[in-house]
Amino acid sequence: MEDKFNLTEEEDNKVWTNAFITIRRKEQQKRKRRYIICGGLAAVVLFSSSILGFNILNKPDVYFANSNKLKVLLPDNSEVILQKGAKLTVEKSFPADTRDVKLEGDAVFKVSKSKTHPFIVHGNEYDTKVHGTVFKVIQTGKTFIVNLYEGKVSVSRTDKPNETFILKPDETFSNMGITQVATVVPSGKSAQTNSLPTISFNECSLGKVAEIIEKTYDVKLTVTDQEKDLMITISATNTTAEAFIKTLAYQLNLNLKKYNDKTFQLE
Repeated sequence: MEDKFNLTEEEDNKVWTNAFITIRRKEQQKRKRRYIICGGLAAVVLFSSSILGFNILNKPDVYFANSNKLKVLLPDNSEVILQKGAKLTVEKSFPADTRDVKLEGDAVFKVSKSKTHPFIVHGNEYDTKVHGTVFKVIQTGKTFIVNLYEGKVSVSRTDKPNETFILKPDETFSNMGITQVATVVPSGKSAQTNSLPTISFNECSLGKVAEIIEKTYDVKLTVTDQEKDLMITISATNTTAEAFIKTLAYQLNLNLKKYNDKTFQLE
């Protein structure tokens, strides 16, 4: 019986040729898929490396005075002496239009002069702005203090940048541990002159106001229990204790009793 599956030589060659073409096509498709996968992985690696490199290059410089004081020289030649436990953060963009640094803790600053690029220290709820001076920032709990030695600085609360307090040499700014309070008092050589304090209260109770007046002016001011919870907003510049207390009494419609130059009572 004749085998019906016998192929001619031409048909046999055609079958093998088609088989080789099919195998080659599949191999090419496999290689293409491998190229795509490898290319994708390479792109992912390159993208991740770019992000990592960008973050490293733009990560701020952080200085921490761990166990001793630490002196830091900034790119604009300003000097900062961090007190023990203080931390200073400086962005890579420093110095820019404004020379901004963030301070946690206490530090002494000697700022290089620049009329066009103010130096701003961002502290605990307060900003200190200067153009070139020597000053010290002290932060303990809620208390914020700036001691000015040379030049001029302006201090403001972070949430109220338009309410600024200007310091001259040998003056000290303090919030007395209360964010609603601001005082500027003579210190150093100025304390020996006739310079008088600047004092400001913003929605502060009369009881707290009396405490701050006593500390600032070294006087005794008594208020009744009935009146101590009254809220008041009041400010005065370069004023005496008696003048400030008279203004306080007038604004709250209270009677003022003066026993001597150091003792007063509101009722």
